[in-house]
Amino acid sequence: IIARNESMSEGSFETVFLNESGYVCEGTVSNIFMVNGNKMLTPAVGCGVLPGVTRKVILESAPFAGLAVEEGSFDEDFLKESEEVFITNSIIELVPVVKIGSKIVGNGKVGPVAKKMHKMYSELIKSETGQGESINK
Repeated sequence: IIARNESMSEGSFETVFLNESGYVCEGTVSNIFMVNGNKMLTPAVGCGVLPGVTRKVILESAPFAGLAVEEGSFDEDFLKESEEVFITNSIIELVPVVKIGSKIVGNGKVGPVAKKMHKMYSELIKSETGQGESINK
């Protein structure tokens, strides 16, 4: 909570935690995904990640979006050099990351994979809840 409050007071939406080995773990309240080519990557549970429900849905949906999935250990440089980055949790759903610290991610705009995965997630939630409108917006 302290890290989350500090990041928000500094104008950031989230803070990324590294584990004791220096690998990207998760955000204060989110799971992290990176995209390079047709591969979606995320820290493995063994890195200390809480396996969130939204994380699971995104991982299971990725092949339907034509994406290979890789769970592993990724350092901070790998995160910052990714073509796309997005974070997830049940409340925020999927939020694209366009800047990490002073480093612009990709071209600094929301990427096509984040858009596609958010659309798929929203449609799935609508069908599961039986609602015709998006929820939690």
